[in-house]
Amino acid sequence: MFDGLGTTKPQTAKSIQLEFCEKYGITLEEMLGKCRQKRLAVPRQEAMAAVRKRLGWSYPRIGLLFRKDHTTVLWACRKHGIAADPQASLIAAQAAQKRNLLIKLVEASL
Repeated sequence: MFDGLGTTKPQTAKSIQLEFCEKYGITLEEMLGKCRQKRLAVPRQEAMAAVRKRLGWSYPRIGLLFRKDHTTVLWACRKHGIAADPQASLIAAQAAQKRNLLIKLVEASL
C-alpha cells in the first residue's frame, strides 16, 4: 500500500476492508453487517477475496474478520477468481513439467 510519501506500508486486513469501503462508499459497519443487498455484498466479497489473495489468510480466519461463515468466504473467493489454494495452479504446472520431462527421458533411453 502506497502512503503518498514515496514509501509503502504493509497491508493489513483492516486496511483492505477500509479500501473497499472507500471504493464503494459504504461504512465498515455496513460491510460487516448481515445485509445481503448487492450494494453491500459485492464490496464485501471483493474485500474477502483481496484478503485471501494479498495476505493468504485461511477461510475461517477471514470469516471471523468479516463475521461470516468460512463457506461464505470460499464462495466470495471463487466468484472473484481466487483459487481455493493460491499455490495449486503453480504446483500443478510444475508437476506437469516434471512429468513431461520424465516422459522425454524415458523415450530418449529407448
